[in-house]
Amino acid sequence: MNDVRPTVLIIDDSPEDTETFRVYLRAGFEILTADRGDRGLALASANRPDCVLLDYQLPDMTALEFFAERGEGHDDDYAVIVLTGHMDAALAVECMKQGAHDFLTKGRISSDTLQRAVTNGIEKVAMRRQVTAQQLDIEQSRHLFYDLFDFSPDAIVMTNREGLIRLMNRVAERLFGWSYEEVAGQPVEVLMPQSARRQHPAQRTRYLESPSER
Repeated sequence: MNDVRPTVLIIDDSPEDTETFRVYLRAGFEILTADRGDRGLALASANRPDCVLLDYQLPDMTALEFFAERGEGHDDDYAVIVLTGHMDAALAVECMKQGAHDFLTKGRISSDTLQRAVTNGIEKVAMRRQVTAQQLDIEQSRHLFYDLFDFSPDAIVMTNREGLIRLMNRVAERLFGWSYEEVAGQPVEVLMPQSARRQHPAQRTRYLESPSER
């Protein structure tokens, strides 16, 4: 059983608001706090929280400046929920563009609202990490396939169902005397002797209707 609780970093210069949010979250989360943006950035970098509650207007920077200081490539590090004293739709949109997962107005935040926003933010980041990992696996598999394909000791030509050349490895290039760039998208019959070209499309059609090893 996993008893590790998610960590929430509260970056807010109001002791009263910080304590309120701490009380709202203490039942289900570990809490870290900072009263300045630079200290919050340092804590986030050192501790990798699961979620950051970020007051929009801090003594040393705004939330938008926080995102700028953090830099690119950190969207999967932790969820960020921006907190402000008043709702501003345009500001909310801009914060979301810069990496915020939610934008809450302090006077309207309840315990349930905050817990739900934090949980949703953490889940979104977890899903993004999964997608990123899957994309990396796919990319690595693709590179492995092309390496195996290109350096195979056998000549390999791949076509689509219409018989148009889609891939050809180095051995095939040497065997047929054509580079892939020269024949890409052309009918595979261009690689065959002239005498075999006419009947091959019909043979290929019959094979596709009932594929079998040959």
